[in-house]
Amino acid sequence: MPIMSLAQIAEIVTMYMLAKLIRRYGYMRVFIIGVLAESVRFTCYSLDSGIFSVIFAQIVHGLAFVFVTIASVIYLDKFCDEKIRSGVMLLYGIFTIGMGNIIGNLFAGKTGDYFFNPSTQTINFSHLFLVLLSRKKEQMLKLLHKSTD
Repeated sequence: MPIMSLAQIAEIVTMYMLAKLIRRYGYMRVFIIGVLAESVRFTCYSLDSGIFSVIFAQIVHGLAFVFVTIASVIYLDKFCDEKIRSGVMLLYGIFTIGMGNIIGNLFAGKTGDYFFNPSTQTINFSHLFLVLLSRKKEQMLKLLHKSTD
C-alpha cells in the first residue's frame, strides 16, 4: 500500500467520527484542532525526513484535512440561509481552491528559490519550516543564513 493512501484512510476514519466530535467540542474547537494538526505535520516534516515521520505526517494530514475543510463546509451549510448557501459555498471554493492555490503557488515559487541549494540541487525544507515556526528573530536569521550557505 502506498504511503499516500494512509492519509485517505485517516480521512475516512476521521469523517466517521466528525459528527460526534462537532457535537461534543463545537465547530471552532474542531477547526482549531485541524489547524494545530497541520502545524504538527509541518513540524514533523521540518525535524525529520525518515520514513516514520513521513508516515506520521500523512496520517496527521488526513486528520487535519477533515477537521479544517470538511468541518468548515458543514458549518457553512448549517448556518447559512438557504437563499445564499450556494453563493457562500462558491465563494468559499474560490477563496480556498482558486485564489488560495494561485497565491500559494506564487509564494511557494519565491520561497523555493530563496531556500534552493545549488550545490545539491535541492530545496532545504527543514530550514523553511523551522523559520516559520521560530519565534525569536535571532534564531530565524541564523536559520536563514544557514540555508543560503
